[in-house]
Amino acid sequence: MSIIIQDITEQVLLKYGSLREPNYFKLSAPSCDASALKESIEHIAEAQDYSDVNDDVCYRLDINGSIGCYEIFISWVGNYVAILENSDKSGRQVISGAGCDHLLNQIIEKIVSAGFVILEKSVLLMNMDFTLINSDDDFSPVYKVLFTDHDLRFS
Repeated sequence: MSIIIQDITEQVLLKYGSLREPNYFKLSAPSCDASALKESIEHIAEAQDYSDVNDDVCYRLDINGSIGCYEIFISWVGNYVAILENSDKSGRQVISGAGCDHLLNQIIEKIVSAGFVILEKSVLLMNMDFTLINSDDDFSPVYKVLFTDHDLRFS
């Protein structure tokens, strides 16, 4: 098992209590770190919060950057973030580092300086030994455990 998955598993156990019978009520409120990061991002960018407490265990923020539109997921489970670029041409691309968008680079700097890890596509799609609510599957993709049980499509 990779180190990042081990770290995620430890955070999941702390927050959910179990991998087989997770206690979802423990995650009904965001962590202080996640709330502080959300506020920090909102100070430098106009953000629309689309978090859904019924389906998400994260903040879901839509941001218009300098040259693109992004969806930022800030986990309530641990200090993890996923960034998706929404593009008409190429679909949803996972962003894991700085690029050409000045505003997004500022946001990434805030995320990293707050001690959060921006997850790459390969990690988001990894399956981990975890049973989601309303599911009979023993394995779930990392993005569903840390962020949302919505099906996310990546290009």
